[in-house]
Amino acid sequence: MTTALAPHRAEPGPRFLDLAAAEWLKLWSLRSTGWSLLVAASAVLAFNLGKAWDNVRYWPDEPGYAEKFVADGIPLMHAFTTDACTVMMLAAGAFGALTVTGEYSTGLIRTTFAAVPPAGR
Repeated sequence: MTTALAPHRAEPGPRFLDLAAAEWLKLWSLRSTGWSLLVAASAVLAFNLGKAWDNVRYWPDEPGYAEKFVADGIPLMHAFTTDACTVMMLAAGAFGALTVTGEYSTGLIRTTFAAVPPAGR
């Protein structure tokens, strides 16, 4: 007596949203995530507040300077300074390094590679 085997159906591969949700959970499970984002945001705010204080402290008393300052678009240029941008880029690099080292130190990298063996995804 022979039994017919049901055709084997391949399970669907992981979807992008599932993988993104898993990475999001792993990222926020690290204790350093919140602290590093808080420190980076505080540093950027500190640089911008320092530039605002510098503008107020050395504000010229010439008549019409405020109108010219606004008309030239200088407040927008001072709203996010290059120093703050540099700090933000350094913080993003440090945040990425913390994420990768945290994933390797906790062993969750094995889970990532087990879920999605081909690294092309």
